Order: sequence, then structure tokens, then C-alpha cells
Amino acid sequence: MYTHLGQTCPQRNGVPSIWWIDVLFGKCLYTSWEAASAVIGAVSIVLWLVALLPQIYTNWRTKSTAGLSVYFVLFWLTGDTMGLIGCIVLNQQPFQVFLTAYFVLTDIALLGQSFWYRNSDRVSSESRLDGLPPGIVVTSPGAGETECLMPSDGVGSGYSSIQPAAQSSLLTSGKKRVWQRTSVRVICAVLTLLLALWLVLSRCRFQVNVSLEAFAMFLAWSSTIAYHASRLPQLWHNHKRQSVEGLSLTMFAIVFIANGTYSVSLLALVPVSGPEFLRKTASYIYGPFGSMFLDVFVLMQFYVYSRRQRKRGASIMTE
Repeated sequence: MYTHLGQTCPQRNGVPSIWWIDVLFGKCLYTSWEAASAVIGAVSIVLWLVALLPQIYTNWRTKSTAGLSVYFVLFWLTGDTMGLIGCIVLNQQPFQVFLTAYFVLTDIALLGQSFWYRNSDRVSSESRLDGLPPGIVVTSPGAGETECLMPSDGVGSGYSSIQPAAQSSLLTSGKKRVWQRTSVRVICAVLTLLLALWLVLSRCRFQVNVSLEAFAMFLAWSSTIAYHASRLPQLWHNHKRQSVEGLSLTMFAIVFIANGTYSVSLLALVPVSGPEFLRKTASYIYGPFGSMFLDVFVLMQFYVYSRRQRKRGASIMTE
């Protein structure tokens, strides 16, 4: 029995479904808790879809990943890959599989940038020298050479020959091409491995039983540990550099909100589904809250190091 035109969901224990969710989204929800969970969960999904894009854009704009720990990306990729395997094994809905596959692909894009710009980051960090006036190019001396300072417009006398700079430029260009070729090979290898894994798992018809659910639970907790572990190398990387330059504050803010909305969307179902639901989804609830706790320290680093950098810049301007 349906109470509104266009409804497809039957009544549950005499209670009709929420008609506008039924008509617009085709989901059968019967209580306000379920509706709240669906809306908050949709917000979380939208946030996760764009979470890594600010960091990818920052890397592309600066042509550098100096602010990003490669281990942060690797741990995150590990967690998302385990989530993808769990979705396939448990025969989840195609949208959920697509979503986790999209997360894996954005992780791979971020990892590819880390390799692509790696040599540029190394050269820029080695050649950075504070206190030089604008227009000065520093070249590192080779064996038997003296270090030289050359104006970029070539005017002046008493400076060393331009030959070492040309050799250094050629060497840097060669190293960059090697790293770029390596990054392309690594990304192709990872994509091939994931595609092979996808084909093998998708052709298998898994029957969800107790042992399979236990395996999925193991993957869920393992991915949670990987997400938590990803923050530790990033925190150390920021501390070692005493800077968050090159790291996207927008990305961490979106991730923080996305984790919070996801956990709240699950907690909203507890009054309806009971304690058994809480037990089965413990890793999915605890994981985001644990990541949020660690992200607070990353956000604190943004505040401390950015404030310190502004003070340093102000003191230089007053001198």
C-alpha cells in the first residue's frame, strides 16, 4: 500500500516510507534518523569526491610536491585499495565500487605527481640560498671548480664562466627526465596490477558467509590502521621542514569535515538499527574519528608554522 503517487517502497510495520526520498532517490527510508543519515552521508560523499583535488592542483601549480610526504600518499593508497577489495568481495552496489575505485585513482594521481616532481624538489632544496638579491643564479661547483655567482642577465665582470651552469642545467634536466620516465612506469605498473585484481575479483562470484565477512572486517580494520598511519609521516615531514609550504590546507579541512559527516551519518542509524549495527560498523565509525584526531595536529602545524612564517616575513620587511 502506497500513500503518495510515485512511491515504490512498501510500508514497513504499517509505516510508510519517506515519500520524497523514495520518489527522488528510490531509497526506502522510514524514519527521520534514516533520512538524516542519508542526507549527511550524501554530503560526505560529495566532500570525498573533491578532497584530494586541492592538493593535486597545488602540486601542479607549484610544479612541486616538497610539502607532501610520499609515505602519506602510499599509506592512503593502501587503505583505499583495501576498501576497494572489500567492496568487490562483499558484492557491494556498483556505485560504492565506483566510488572506492575513484578514490584509488586520485591517490595514484597524487603518487604520480610525487614521482614526477621529485627531482625538481631535490634540486630546488639543494640550491636554495637565503639572503641573495634577486637575479642571482647559484651554481654548485664541480671537482676542481670554484663556486660562482652569476647575474641572470649576464652583465658584469669578474665572475666565473657560464660553463658549469650549463653543465648543471643539463645534468638536472637529465635527472628530471629519468624520474619522469620512472614515475610513468610505476603508475602504469600500479594501474595494471589494480586492473588485473579488478578482473580476477569481478569474475569470482563470492557467496557472503561468515568467513568472508570476517575477511571483510579484517580489511576494514587494516584500512583504518593505514589511514591513521598515513598522518604520522606527514606530521614528521612538516616538523622536519618546520613548514607546511606546499601542503594544501583546503585538502585537510575537507578531509576533516568529510570524516566527521561520515561518522555522524553512521551514528544516526544506531537508534534504528540497534547495537548489532554498531558492532559491525565499529571500524567505519572509529576510523574517521581517529583520523580527525590526528588531523587536528596537522591543522595545528598549519597554524604554528604559518604564523611563524608571517612573523619572519614581517621582520624582514621592517629591516
